[in-house]
Amino acid sequence: MEKWLVLQHTPDDNPGTLLDWLLSRRVRHEIRHVYLDDRLPSPEEFHTLVVLGGPMNVDEERQYPWLRTEKKLIERAVDAGNPIVGICLGGQLLGQVLGAEVRKNRHREVGWHEIRRTEDHPGLASWPESLPVFHWHEDRFTLPAGTRSLFTSIATEHQGFALGDRIVGLQFHPESSREWIVSSCEDLDERYSGPYVQRQDSIRRGLDVHLPGMTRRFHEFLDSFRDLHR
Repeated sequence: MEKWLVLQHTPDDNPGTLLDWLLSRRVRHEIRHVYLDDRLPSPEEFHTLVVLGGPMNVDEERQYPWLRTEKKLIERAVDAGNPIVGICLGGQLLGQVLGAEVRKNRHREVGWHEIRRTEDHPGLASWPESLPVFHWHEDRFTLPAGTRSLFTSIATEHQGFALGDRIVGLQFHPESSREWIVSSCEDLDERYSGPYVQRQDSIRRGLDVHLPGMTRRFHEFLDSFRDLHR
């Protein structure tokens, strides 16, 4: 049974180009809105788990009590052997379940910033050594025990990790759609500033330059990751 379960944390932080990939490959999937207290299935009810991003942090369980339930599901999926991909907040939740610390990064990282590959994963065989990708985070994860670092950037030491070939956590947002980026950047210049926070006009200019390549590489990763675990 190949069924992908996608966990979404807010109405706005949607699957983006992940959904495009799921539909184009005709992958059976289900999106659960955890912020609406959607029932979360057991690991036996799905094959692959994808945990999306969101503005909350991993320890805000009092404000977002569903985080406890979600972490339990992630832990059970790890133990059950499900393939798992975590993105931004999802990568942090996955990292915490695996024993990593999630803490404030020295700098907020927003916009198009280059990541560099540090170690290999078979799902990344087509990726170049460096790639501009979209970021939106202020927290970071340490490297969970037994995992290897996949990417780094100037502002963030660990931009991704892998446990074997089955579990991948990412700090950046490869699933970002044009619509989500444009919407997220409204009033950005008034809200945030810092050495790694791009101006909103720079981010918009980067859409035509960087987004197609990032999306293509993300979909190549998903193709390879899926083939590895069929």
